[in-house]
Amino acid sequence: MLNILNLEGKVVVGYNVAKTDDLLLNKDAFRTWQLIRLPAELGGDKNDVSAFRLYNAVCLHLWCLWRYVALERDSNDPSRIINGSGQCPCHGSAYDPLNRKAFGGPAADQSPPSNVLPILYLEADQQKNLWILPPTLDVNANGIVGYGRFLKT
Repeated sequence: MLNILNLEGKVVVGYNVAKTDDLLLNKDAFRTWQLIRLPAELGGDKNDVSAFRLYNAVCLHLWCLWRYVALERDSNDPSRIINGSGQCPCHGSAYDPLNRKAFGGPAADQSPPSNVLPILYLEADQQKNLWILPPTLDVNANGIVGYGRFLKT
């Protein structure tokens, strides 16, 4: 169980939300999710569930594992903010941290729903423990791993 108060400024990568007794199955990339705390500029400074996102870690382009690269100031120009997105090391797809829609690389050229990463929705109890809500694995809800989801408008 993860507690919001223990995740100050942290990114939890490679989080398997459905561990089993089968060690080989647990290593399956399609079972890997990334829990991120948004940067302060996007609401990550709040100690509530809105500061977190839990997205599937499989890039929608060719199924590589993307990683979240934290927001930072450019070392050459401190007035410029860089990164703060999900980035795929294989072909350069980049995903928005708020909604996980691809905005760069080949995944951005794919049509919906194959340009938005699947999400697991979270809630927090009174002790600020994060809980994963039961998903609906459908393109109109949480999405389908390796395929995507439609953004809710």
